[in-house]
Amino acid sequence: MKKITTLFLSAAFIMSAMLTSCGKYEDGPGFSVRSKKARLCQTWKPEKYIDGQTGTEIAAGANDGKVSFEKDGKFKLINGSVTTEGTWAWANDKEGIAITFSAGGFSSTTTSTILRLTMKEFWIKDTDGDKTHYTAE
Repeated sequence: MKKITTLFLSAAFIMSAMLTSCGKYEDGPGFSVRSKKARLCQTWKPEKYIDGQTGTEIAAGANDGKVSFEKDGKFKLINGSVTTEGTWAWANDKEGIAITFSAGGFSSTTTSTILRLTMKEFWIKDTDGDKTHYTAE
């Protein structure tokens, strides 16, 4: 009986270590049954911004718009009556996201590191270290 208990505890310890270490993103989740695409592809509204230099947090305002990711790779930035459309793609082995859009005749691609991606939260960090926390709409 003692061997079975020891074996069971060892297996439980190994499984818990595996589940906590398999997360790809800095702030989680450690494990999800939904695919990354399923979690990302929805409409997000900004909750707060964090300055990468000072750590200062700024709450998002009601007029800060929202972003929408679609499963076919399309991206929309909606701010009031203005909508900017583009495309999105995974970057850095799905640890980041690259967004490409055109405005005023110029095309631009920005790549951000994903810090957290759940069904309700999406946190990213840009190349300057500035962070944006989004919540699902």
